Amino acid sequence: MKRPIDLICSGLGLIVLSPVFGVLALWIKLDSSGPIFYRGVRVGRHGKAFRMFKFRSMVQNADIYSPEQKRVLSVRPGITDYASLRFQDEGKLLAGSSDPDKDYLEKIHPEKMRLSLEYVRKQSFWLDCEILARTLVAVVVGSRRRAPRINAESNVPTEIVPHHGN
Repeated sequence: MKRPIDLICSGLGLIVLSPVFGVLALWIKLDSSGPIFYRGVRVGRHGKAFRMFKFRSMVQNADIYSPEQKRVLSVRPGITDYASLRFQDEGKLLAGSSDPDKDYLEKIHPEKMRLSLEYVRKQSFWLDCEILARTLVAVVVGSRRRAPRINAESNVPTEIVPHHGN
């Protein structure tokens, strides 16, 4: 039941958002050289590889997983997750950083992985519905507060899922 609902919602979302995607594609093309889409291979549920496409925004060589992080690969990837909600605009978070790549790898990436592992532990149809609803609210209403900036001494606060240790 979950898979057909995922496919129907994803298809409808692509149709409804296609005008926005067209504007975004044009913006990316006018803003910088290179392809509009990042095409990559990801490892999904049970280690099965799949191709993914997303609007280009990633840094080179970003596809590295530790053994603990591979637990995230035990579930089928979704269109949104805790990390997407928490880190809606990484550019703003890293704006005050003297070394954005280092700060991303040391502060944002570990929190994203913690949130993803939290999802793996709690996954359910109703949790997916909750995350999707929160995402829709975030997109429609928008974030009304300013994202904190990262500096050398700060840690990324956790607002979506409380940290309870391992």
